[in-house]
This record gives sequence, C-alpha cells and structure tokens, in this order.
Amino acid sequence: AICAHSRFACPQARSPDTGIKTGPCGDDVDDFSGAVTTIAPGPLTIHLKESIAHTGAPWRISLSSDGSDSGACDLLDHIPHDDTSNPTFGDESTYHSLYVTIDVPDVACDRCSLHMSNPMTDKIGTDGAPTGIGCTEPGTCFSVYYSCTKPLRITGTTPRGSW
Repeated sequence: AICAHSRFACPQARSPDTGIKTGPCGDDVDDFSGAVTTIAPGPLTIHLKESIAHTGAPWRISLSSDGSDSGACDLLDHIPHDDTSNPTFGDESTYHSLYVTIDVPDVACDRCSLHMSNPMTDKIGTDGAPTGIGCTEPGTCFSVYYSCTKPLRITGTTPRGSW
C-alpha cells in the first residue's frame, strides 16, 4: 500500500511505497534483480510522484554504484518543491507529478540505480538550516523519504567505479 510522501514513477521504483524512511532504498537495498532498463548518458527526464505535500521539501537525485546502493554520487541536488502541490493521500489519481531532467554521466554500469531523497523541511526545524546538523544523508534525520529505481544499464564509456 502507498503510505506517504514521494517515490519514482519513471524510471520505475523498486517499491510503490512513498513512505520509505530507511535510506537509501528501504527493504529493497542492494536488490538489483529483475529486468534491466538500458539508458544512455546525457539528458534523462525523470518522473516523481508526491502523495503528501510538504511545503518547501526539496529532492535530491543520486546515482548508485554498479550493483550496490552504497557509494552513490549526487546528480542533482535541491530540486525545488512545487508548493502548489495538493494531492489527496490514498487517491493516486491526485498525486502530484514532478518532471525534471537530469544529466546521466558518461559511465558504464550494468546494474545501477537512481536514488531519490526528500527531506520534509517543514518538519525538521533547525536541523536543515545552514548551521544545523543536516538532514539529507541516509540515516542522518528522522524526516527524510527515499525511493530507488529498478536496475538501470548505462551505456557510457567510463566504468562507474572510476567516476
């Protein structure tokens, strides 16, 4: 069941749950099983779905290591929240769509994944302030939601481990 907040819609998420609070992928960490989607380096428009809006809550998109969810590198950070978002929780037809184009690096990767993190900045108080303790790294904050894509094959030239 969909529980809360946001997840990948495209590429497809490993889990349909929008309430994953264990980074980076919840119970599906390091699960690169199943069909692999092939993508090329360069621009890629991703689609996120938001089931509960949190004013000012930005997103971060990262790329996993090859075959492991550890060692992710940031691709796009602080994607602004659309504060006009007004989904009705439990009614997926009302979930807010966010489309953003990221730049997939020129890497060769047989089983990579995109990671999404979404801190609820309206709930973390001063932890998210410039002088606060921070709240976007997996495991550092009580109020961050996560999603990971199903496996992706990237047809670039630089081995992912060297990038």
